[in-house]
Amino acid sequence: MRGRYGQKLGDVREVLEDIERDRLEEKLKKLDDNLTIASQLPTTDPEAVAAHEAENRYYEHLLMLIEAGLVQGVKVRTKPAPPPWYYDIEYPRLTMEGHDLLAALRSKTVWAAVRKSFQPFHPDHDRAD
Repeated sequence: MRGRYGQKLGDVREVLEDIERDRLEEKLKKLDDNLTIASQLPTTDPEAVAAHEAENRYYEHLLMLIEAGLVQGVKVRTKPAPPPWYYDIEYPRLTMEGHDLLAALRSKTVWAAVRKSFQPFHPDHDRAD
């Protein structure tokens, strides 16, 4: 099992790779479709809960990357009424810093250093990915 921080960095990498490979709009539509299907289920249904969590996790990471200046050409907003997220895509792209982060996340050496840096704070970091 991957530790919490390893999973979050993996989620960030997924978003960055989706943008790099021009799959962002496809991914967001898929998340929306899954949520539409899940909305027909009781809110406590595990499939519905998983769909909401997946959508929130992806959008939160995308928003964080946009706010950090690592992604341009896409806007993400929240709203109080369901669905909670909406987006506007112009031409999504990674900034130079976004490319640098993605390269670092792909590097086994950097990844090992990041995992090691969390060791004093998170004892579960040594679990297998």
